[in-house]
Amino acid sequence: MAEHISSHFNQELETVRTEVMRMGGLVEQRLQTVLNAMAGTDAVMLTSVIEGDGAINDLEIAIDDACRTIIARRQPAAGAGKSRFKQMISSGGLCSLRAAFFI
Repeated sequence: MAEHISSHFNQELETVRTEVMRMGGLVEQRLQTVLNAMAGTDAVMLTSVIEGDGAINDLEIAIDDACRTIIARRQPAAGAGKSRFKQMISSGGLCSLRAAFFI
């Protein structure tokens, strides 16, 4: 059973990693568009970048939600670590996932 839980956990992390990479790609595309628009002073192109920010913002929210879910499923059962863990989750954001798994 532990192996099943571990493989499920790894799949969840891989899904988040894939989404972060996808978001990074979108940001990279937007940045390139901004640089091209500024070089040519193309206000229409800049406006399209601003209008497209919603998709990146939505993806960021979905990633944060997925991270909180992953962390919440693996929270400690009791003890001092539990309150620290809840505090970390309540602070939110992708940084919480990094703190939980890489520190």
